Amino acid sequence: MIIDSHGSITPKSAREKRESLDPTVDSGFMKRIRRKATVQGWLGRMDRLGIDKACVWWTGETQPKRVASANDWIKRCVDQHPSRFIGFANVYPPRLRIALGELKRSIERLELSGLKIHPFVQGFKLDDPKVIAVLKKAREYDIAIVTHTASPWIYRDLGDRWAYDREILIHEDLECPRMLQQLADANDPYSNSTRLAHLLRHFDYEKTIAAHFGGIFNDEIRESNVIFQTAGASIRGIEWAHQNVGDERIIFGSDFPFMEIEDELEKVNKANLPEAAKGKILGSNFARLLG
Repeated sequence: MIIDSHGSITPKSAREKRESLDPTVDSGFMKRIRRKATVQGWLGRMDRLGIDKACVWWTGETQPKRVASANDWIKRCVDQHPSRFIGFANVYPPRLRIALGELKRSIERLELSGLKIHPFVQGFKLDDPKVIAVLKKAREYDIAIVTHTASPWIYRDLGDRWAYDREILIHEDLECPRMLQQLADANDPYSNSTRLAHLLRHFDYEKTIAAHFGGIFNDEIRESNVIFQTAGASIRGIEWAHQNVGDERIIFGSDFPFMEIEDELEKVNKANLPEAAKGKILGSNFARLLG
């Protein structure tokens, strides 16, 4: 079984877009993203690539009504395709009381399966006490938690565009991402490896997932219980992670539509790993986290 553990799914029709209350709906970049990441866009790619299930969410909201509407939208997607989609909730921790209430509603009433936070996009610090309070409440539900982290392979350039070079990602040695981790950390004051390490000193939960392999070269982070997600990493990076953290703490994720599922899947399949390890990374490790 192949499970994509990282994806955004967006409304297709104009009416549904209005219901999602997303302020970025009119931006050209987000319009292109939305054309790809509809329910049918996801299902078509999943069928073509042999992806059995995908974990989906919509993050980036900070207003309570918008956060709740996004979670309601994810619930509808899961209800329509329960065998294909795994829905994760999103909350906005700086408004702690509301965030805790929305987490409770999303897990208990909407029956979503986990939590995704995006400190960089939502504008809060990963190690903020309010974030830790939300994560501790999520742990009480025994759910998986995905957080965006500053990645050695993905960073914001001065034009505020995603820098993503497929050839570098597939063929580079590890000196490049080590330097890029420093650049990524410098350009992400919210979810860099220093903040991730600080969070893990207070909240080292075995179902915490660091998206984009964030912090993989940090000894303290690597020695914690955190799970590393492959979205954006290189073949060599995946091989290095396997050698240094083992095959139980790596899971496959694409971050579609911001990245292409084909590219992310190809990197795991081309990595010089035992087939049993690939099987764990591509599906069984994440299935274990979901319970």
